[in-house]
Amino acid sequence: MALRLAFLCVSPSREWPHSIFFEGDSRYWGLQLSEGAAFQFGLPMRAPGVYLLLASVQSLVGSARILCAKLLWSAMFGATTFGLFRLVESFDGARSAQVAACLFAFAFGSNALVDGLGAEQPYQLLLVLLSLSLIDANPSVRRSLAEGVLHGLGLLLRSEHALVLVGSLCLRAIRGHSSATRPSASHVSRCVMTFVVCALVAAPQHVSAVGAIEDFNSTELSTSIEPNGTAQPFSPDGEAFLASLPAFARGNTRDYLAWKLSSADSAPGPIDGEVARRVLMDDFGYIPAPLRVNWLMPRRGGLDFALANQVSGTGGFDRSLLDSVPGGSAEFSFTNPAHLRLYDEGFSVGLRGIADAPAHWVGLVRRKLWRYLGGVDGGFTLWNLPYGPWSVRHPVDMAVSRNRGTRVWSLFCVALIVAGLARHIRRFGWSSPIVMILGCSLLTTVFFYGYARSGFVVYPFYLVLAMGGAKALLGRWAPRNARSVGGLLVVALMLAELCALIAVFRGVRLRVAELGAPAQVTVESQPVYSFAPMEIEYGVSDL
Repeated sequence: MALRLAFLCVSPSREWPHSIFFEGDSRYWGLQLSEGAAFQFGLPMRAPGVYLLLASVQSLVGSARILCAKLLWSAMFGATTFGLFRLVESFDGARSAQVAACLFAFAFGSNALVDGLGAEQPYQLLLVLLSLSLIDANPSVRRSLAEGVLHGLGLLLRSEHALVLVGSLCLRAIRGHSSATRPSASHVSRCVMTFVVCALVAAPQHVSAVGAIEDFNSTELSTSIEPNGTAQPFSPDGEAFLASLPAFARGNTRDYLAWKLSSADSAPGPIDGEVARRVLMDDFGYIPAPLRVNWLMPRRGGLDFALANQVSGTGGFDRSLLDSVPGGSAEFSFTNPAHLRLYDEGFSVGLRGIADAPAHWVGLVRRKLWRYLGGVDGGFTLWNLPYGPWSVRHPVDMAVSRNRGTRVWSLFCVALIVAGLARHIRRFGWSSPIVMILGCSLLTTVFFYGYARSGFVVYPFYLVLAMGGAKALLGRWAPRNARSVGGLLVVALMLAELCALIAVFRGVRLRVAELGAPAQVTVESQPVYSFAPMEIEYGVSDL
C-alpha cells in the first residue's frame, strides 16, 4: 500500500477519474458525478458498482472525491496483497507466499489499477476473498452467507461475474456430491442460501434498472435527421405502425422514412405500415423494439458480444462494426435501427459472424488471448522491468509493454503457469477455486473482448500457479531458498521503484502520443483520453 501511495504522490493523473496507464469506464462515472446527470439515460449499460462507490466517497468528502477514492483503491490493493499471501500460503506455504506477495506488490499493472478508478481493483479483491472462502469444502452457514454477499457485490462490479457465480455453485455441488461423509443435502441448502443472499444484494439495483428501461421505452428522443420539406405524409396505417414503435425510436424512424421515400422514384402518396416495414427491413434488417430486461448482466452484453466477435476486429475494444452498418457512426445511438439491432440481437449477430468465418474467428481469439496475456506477463516497478519504460495503452485498457514481441519473458511466464497448473491439478483436482476462476476469465476473454486488464484482474491466481510451477521446475531447491530469493527480490525491486519515483518526482514527465504519430505530448495536467492506441514512455534520456 505504501508503494501505491508513493506512486499517487508523483502521478500526473492523480486528479483524473482515469489514469495515464489505465483507461476503463471510470471516465464515464466521473462525468456522471461531475455533471449530476444520469449517464446514458440511467440505463444499465454498465455494472453500477464503481459508480455507487464513487458516489459514496463524494457524499463523504465532496470536491476531493477523486484523490480520496484513489486512496481507497490503494487500501483495497493492500488488502488484496494480504489476501494473496494467505491464498498462496494455503497451497504452497509461507515462503512461496512471501515471494508471490512481493511480485504482486511491485507489479507494473498495480499502479495502473490504483490510479484508474475502474471496477478491476475492487473486483480483484473480491475474487481473492471469494477464493479463500471456496477453499473450504464444507462451508459453515456464516461462510455461505458471506459468499452470497460477495457474489452479489461481484454482479454489481462486473457483469461477467454471473459466470463465476455459476462456477462457484457448481464447485460446491460437485464437492458435496463427491464427499464420502454424505453432506449432499447440506451442500444443496448452502448453495441455495448463497444464491438467495446474492439475489437480495443485487435486487435493489436490478429493480432500479428495470424502472430505467421502462422509462426509456416511453421517452421520446431528439432526431438525428433533418426532415425534408417535401416529405411524404403517413397514412392512418402508417401512423399506427409508428405508434407501435417504442417512443425513443419514433421520431428518428418517422424522419428517416419520410426522407427516404420522398427521395425515391416511387409514386408520391401517404406512407403506409407495410411500406415502412419493408424499408426498415431492407435498409437495417430490423424494426425497432422496446428494450428488454436482462436478469444476469447489463443490457449491453449482446452489443459487446457482437462488437467483440467481428472477425476483422483487433481483439480488443473495437467500434468499427457500429460504423459499418447503414447510417452508422462510431458513437452508439439508440435512434439508429442498425445499432439498436446490435444491442437487442447482438448474440445472434455475433454467432452468425462466427459461423460464417470460423477460421478468421480462431485468428481473432488468438489476438484476444495475446492482449489478455499482456496483463499476466507484465513487468515490475514503474520501469516495467524486464521490458523497460515503453508502453502502449490500447482503447479502454491498461498499458502493456511495447517490447512484448521478443516473447522471452512471456514464454517464461507461460512455462511457469503451465507447470504450476499441472502440479495444482495433480494435488487438488479440477474442483479448485483457482482453476474455476481462471477458466471463467479465459472463457470471458474468448467470447468477449481481449483486455490486458482482464488478465491482471486474475493475476493473483496466476501467481498461485507460478509459485507452484517454480517448485515443480526447480525441485527441492525452490522451497529451501524461497526466503533468500524473496529477500533479494524485495531489495532489487525496491531500489528500482525508488529510482523511478525519484525520477518522476524530479520532473521527468511521461510522454504520450497516438501510436505511430511522430509528435508527442508531454503530460502535465490535462487528461489524456482517446479511443486510439496511445504510446507512453518515460523520459529516460532526461535522467
